[in-house]
Amino acid sequence: MDRTAPEISSQQLLQAINSGGKVFQTVLSTLYRASYARLLRKATQMVRDRNLAEDLVQRAFERLVDRRHQYRGDVEPAGYLFSILRNLAHDHLRSQLREPAFEQARPDGEGGWLDHLDSISNRSFDEEPDEPERQLMRRQLRECLQQRQPELDKLPVAYQTVVHMIHADGLKPAEIAQIVGRSPGATRQLIYECSKRLQAILRPCYDMLPGGHSAG
Repeated sequence: MDRTAPEISSQQLLQAINSGGKVFQTVLSTLYRASYARLLRKATQMVRDRNLAEDLVQRAFERLVDRRHQYRGDVEPAGYLFSILRNLAHDHLRSQLREPAFEQARPDGEGGWLDHLDSISNRSFDEEPDEPERQLMRRQLRECLQQRQPELDKLPVAYQTVVHMIHADGLKPAEIAQIVGRSPGATRQLIYECSKRLQAILRPCYDMLPGGHSAG
């Protein structure tokens, strides 16, 4: 967010829409500079892909422009943009859930599989984190995870997203149901299927953990 850019009020946006031309373009530019970083952060949290998030934010502004005469001023422009962005992100997630054979790898950046699974191993070793034997086991576990990275990346993006919502974001099934547009029952079934697939791939790694921790 450009802290030098003033916030645009609903009245200002309405007046700019009615005026059109350069007035509208100037107000839109100010709104873009004031809101972009915040919207990008929200989009990245929702879809867990920086490039996709940037695309969604851009599309949100384009939709605002295309449908500007539908704006009634009952919500502030930043909130209105966020509602557009949220709908776009939810549409994307729903499309992935309708595409069970989709096999595009999700980047292993921040919040990737290894980060997530390393956090499980760290919790398992918290009692004596400096003990040499446990340090060795942690390294072995990471090697195990790295060996299975290709299989993890072949999971449908929808599965990867749902698992991240549970383990990284701490969302409950009811919250996930709202995001992906499924009933609570269907969402619980999806979570079960995700967990089973994840456990099947990672069983050798989980067997190395004290107590045999699992992804479920």
